[in-house]
Amino acid sequence: MEILHREFLKSDTLTCHASTIAFYKDKPVFSWFGGAREGLADSCIFLQSDQVFKLSNTFPALNPMTQTNHFPCWNPILFEIQDHLYLFFKAGTYCDRWQTMYLDISKVWDDKFNVPSDYKWLNAGLNFCVKTKPIIHNGFVYCGSSVETFFDWSAFVEAYIYDNNDFVFAYRSEPLSINHKTVNRALNGYLNITKGLIQPTLWQDQEQRFNVLLRSDSPDKKIYHSIIANNNIMWSIPKPINTLNNPNSSIDVVFYEKNLYLVYNPVSNGRIPLVIDKLDDQFKTLDRLVISDQQDLTKEAITPEFSYPYMIEKDGKLHLTYTWGRKKIEYCIINIG
Repeated sequence: MEILHREFLKSDTLTCHASTIAFYKDKPVFSWFGGAREGLADSCIFLQSDQVFKLSNTFPALNPMTQTNHFPCWNPILFEIQDHLYLFFKAGTYCDRWQTMYLDISKVWDDKFNVPSDYKWLNAGLNFCVKTKPIIHNGFVYCGSSVETFFDWSAFVEAYIYDNNDFVFAYRSEPLSINHKTVNRALNGYLNITKGLIQPTLWQDQEQRFNVLLRSDSPDKKIYHSIIANNNIMWSIPKPINTLNNPNSSIDVVFYEKNLYLVYNPVSNGRIPLVIDKLDDQFKTLDRLVISDQQDLTKEAITPEFSYPYMIEKDGKLHLTYTWGRKKIEYCIINIG
């Protein structure tokens, strides 16, 4: 593997995070959220193709507490289906209050950019994709979803039917969670709880079985794995992968030509370095490409991290975006030939 191209996207907010990429009419389209800080009301969704555009965080429903309709936005997902490009994102004060919004942005790259005003939203409690890309299979759109509260994290796989420019909820899996919790007293008197698993990233193996890898805050500091039969909605109990460390940081995968490519932070603590591993069917590393390491960190960084990767395959190459120091979004093209 080798990096063929890398560039920073045109972000100008104090912080930015949670990028996504899709190709529409053979051109890369990017999105992320940015503002003064994650979770503040000025956090908006940004789009970039040839230019950068900002989507307002103003929505039709007023906030009854503040009488404003400005909500922080989070975790965009770009997704093309049947020649339409959709943008999904979250709006709300925190993860357990998210409302999943979506809109068709197919025409904005052809004409003068006008932000569509016809936002749609999923029913409360449904997230579509929380962090990673969906998979289309047998007429269904499968999404790695999760819900976070102070006490518990649980992951799910949600399935939707795409019908007449709309996404109709079909079903959701049982929770993918760690079935034991480690509870200790913290110094401040609060419970210190191992919450569970979030942000599943989906792929189909050579036998077309669905798999997920999951981010974990477990004490073993590992990525977790679960698998499902093709025509079954029951998933195996998630198990830690001893060869894959996880510092409670996001991951993503691409399965291409019988190989699994994983982008992640291969450490137990911190979010440096960021690497891509080519894995065998036992999750052992066959090859590694370092995207960014400690020497790449400069004083520009808000926090010392290379994190939240989003990765797709196109024309035999990997296309990766990730958060650089919470200050910038970097885009990389990787040759895997």
